[in-house]
Amino acid sequence: MHIPPLFSVIINCHNGEEFLQEAFDSIWSQTFQDYEVIYWDNQSTDKSYQIAYSQKKSNLRCIKSEKFTSLGEARNQAVEKAKGVWICFLDSDDIWKPEKLKIQADIIANNPDYGIIYSNFDHIDQNSNLIKSNCMENSELHGGEILNKLLKNNFIGILTAAVRKKDFLDVGGIHSSLSVREDHYLFLKLAKITKAYAVQKSECQYRMHSKNYSKDRFKSYKEAILINREFNLICKRKAFYLNLKLYLYKFRYRFFSSNLNIRKKFNNGKQIYIWGTGAFAMETLRFLSEMGIIIKGAFDNNKKKQKTQFNGVDITAPPTHREEFRNKFIVIATSFFPDIKKQLLTIGLKDKRDFCNFEYLDLNQLPNEKTFFGNIYTDTVK
Repeated sequence: MHIPPLFSVIINCHNGEEFLQEAFDSIWSQTFQDYEVIYWDNQSTDKSYQIAYSQKKSNLRCIKSEKFTSLGEARNQAVEKAKGVWICFLDSDDIWKPEKLKIQADIIANNPDYGIIYSNFDHIDQNSNLIKSNCMENSELHGGEILNKLLKNNFIGILTAAVRKKDFLDVGGIHSSLSVREDHYLFLKLAKITKAYAVQKSECQYRMHSKNYSKDRFKSYKEAILINREFNLICKRKAFYLNLKLYLYKFRYRFFSSNLNIRKKFNNGKQIYIWGTGAFAMETLRFLSEMGIIIKGAFDNNKKKQKTQFNGVDITAPPTHREEFRNKFIVIATSFFPDIKKQLLTIGLKDKRDFCNFEYLDLNQLPNEKTFFGNIYTDTVK
């Protein structure tokens, strides 16, 4: 009698050749070996499928999708082919640490009532340099009955999770019509029928690079409304405030491009630099990337960060003379803005012409996931 593997590891890929081998290497280096790997190629036009096929592993199945589908639908189709008792997802640009599956296997053996097992995770850049470890350190990862908490914020990274295949199928898998919040929707459905076990330390690494900055935040909020309506949590009054937030968010994009006229500055031949490499800079880089604006480099006074990279952008020491800022426009994305502004004004640069503060982009006023969910919903799930 054939005994199925404990885990089926799903790799969904569309033109992911740049990082795919690293993802495979992180799987092959797992200390726990009772797993199969299903590589699902979503109509790649690069060498992704060749890289997968070249692995030559007996526990690997490479499957080409007959047509291009949404990521959610691609995950569903791959799960249908899975033989494992538990399902794990690893996207082609992410990495697992060697003990990831071993830790989850031990938890499964000792906690049969839990159907979601997940952990913390790190952020790395396109060169696999660590940006931040334990990204959820400021927000405790929750275990047990998590549905009400999960409605406020999605704190489960899909690259960290293991879910029972039976539960996945029982809830209907991932909603194929969602393109941004499909993972959140899946975990909400699973949280209605099973408990979660949280591993507080990081066992995975999520890669931050230009290609995964492209998610449409406006669509993300719109899908959040649809998800929460399905969970019967929105009355007319709450729906009004949610739609108002969407309207204001859309308006800010228009205001950004027409009234502040920063796009014109960015398109007049000047190279764009970000001053700072912290959380403010991360959000600024994400915002500008969504606007289609290319960032030439980043400045940081910290000598330890200089000559490294920030999300694929080279970090250098800030210029000290006016001539060095020629043909450059600086977005200052750090809490030290007053000191840096004074420094730039002293050498002859002009505010709004040669540089601006990240708050000038109105980034800190945009709704984020925690305020979007946490400040609105007070209902409890029956």
